[in-house]
Amino acid sequence: MLERLEYATEEWRTLLSSFPVAFLNQLPLLVITTLTTPTPFVALAATQIEADPTYKTLSLLQQRVSTTEHWLPAVTVDDVAAFIGATASADLPKRLHEWGGGQPVIIEDVWTTWIRDEVVQQDATGRWMSAKPNDIADGQHDFFHDLLKARLGAEHDDWEFLNSLLGYAAIEGVTCTAEVISEAVSVRLDDVLELFDAYTLATDSTPGVLTKLDERIVSGDEVVTRYRFTSLAAWRVWARYTDDANVSERQRTIADALEVVYHGADDAVAERLITLFEATDQPKRAQPYRVRRQYAPNNVLALLWQLYLRRSVAETPYEWQGVFNLHLEIASFYIDTAQYAKAEQQARAALELPYAIPKTEQARAWSYLATSLQYQGDYSAARPMYERALAIDEKVYGANHPEVATNLNNLALLLYDLQDFAHAQRLMQRALAILEQTLPPNHPNIQTVRRGLAAIAAKLREQKRRNVPNVEAKQRQGLGDIAAKLGKFKK
Repeated sequence: MLERLEYATEEWRTLLSSFPVAFLNQLPLLVITTLTTPTPFVALAATQIEADPTYKTLSLLQQRVSTTEHWLPAVTVDDVAAFIGATASADLPKRLHEWGGGQPVIIEDVWTTWIRDEVVQQDATGRWMSAKPNDIADGQHDFFHDLLKARLGAEHDDWEFLNSLLGYAAIEGVTCTAEVISEAVSVRLDDVLELFDAYTLATDSTPGVLTKLDERIVSGDEVVTRYRFTSLAAWRVWARYTDDANVSERQRTIADALEVVYHGADDAVAERLITLFEATDQPKRAQPYRVRRQYAPNNVLALLWQLYLRRSVAETPYEWQGVFNLHLEIASFYIDTAQYAKAEQQARAALELPYAIPKTEQARAWSYLATSLQYQGDYSAARPMYERALAIDEKVYGANHPEVATNLNNLALLLYDLQDFAHAQRLMQRALAILEQTLPPNHPNIQTVRRGLAAIAAKLREQKRRNVPNVEAKQRQGLGDIAAKLGKFKK
């Protein structure tokens, strides 16, 4: 069941338009999709179908398999008004779609929310009217400010500071991260947590501005503390009343802080980073996150389906190469989402395919397999695989290629986990030398390696003070923090 197909990513369109006939002959398959069209699909003009990727995909599917269409007319203003028992103003359907995520089945719940947050208001005649977003913020501004000031009481001197923190929080979004705010305003994390927990939280019996969410693992053993504004009305108060003169600078600061705290690797913040970078005229910084969105959790199912279909009919080297690439795409997703056993399974499957894998591709597969084993704590098994990936890339690309630097960096991180700091330092110094020759001076991979070298140097100094032998075979408990805090960079 693919809901709202028009918003699906390229993986789903590729899947739907490329079902192999041989596969369909072996296994009956039912696919149900929903999407919005101005008329029944069969009535669309050929030019409309050709111009729209989703329409074109469905047209190709119809040519290959039997399809049935059920088209429902749009919900009208009168339909909405009759359902909720109100006379809707002209923009009420738009508001319904916005707040309900386009799902008419939750109209009743949305209506309850509207009334609570004063999104809809009654005029003197009792007629329901849709309020504009700014009117909502204006109506709630004094309420929320007075609420927090009353809670602060004798601590009223903290009001301006708390108000500023909430302004930064609103720039991050309806959901915000204490660590991001701390990084953005350069204050202690404990100060942010103390103010938010003591004065802003809603309870079952008292209203508030924020609710506290479960902690989220960012990388390795790092966690962040997240909050959510109790309502869109509360969020709009601080989103609207953020200092307009400095809003661009605040957006830049929050974007930088999001990258630092989430290491630029959390899909949950990718969408917000894209928005903030584009709002502050930094499209080049937004581009990597646009690419990363293809690995979002709701897309891995499409990749798994494609893998299953392609493996069932693959015969030629070209077709097996496509299967190999899909295995590694899925392995990459599982590594990014800390599902290392599944990543290992996909990497091994890629290496065991019944065709000759090109040397240029083998290194990537060995590296993914090594990474998945390392993060499962199997350092001894991971090491020869990193070394194999390094040897392949040195032979294919030469000794001074960025791909070689990637392997050197990742092997050095493993040696750090094994407490072989001297060897790790030599490899990382070599990686840095390659990157400084081949990449721009401010490239993030160069900064990553420099941070790694600083961490290794600190460990060597500590080791020297304690006079601890530098024995490669000695493993410390758990994963090394360098990979989490300083970061691998993937092939």
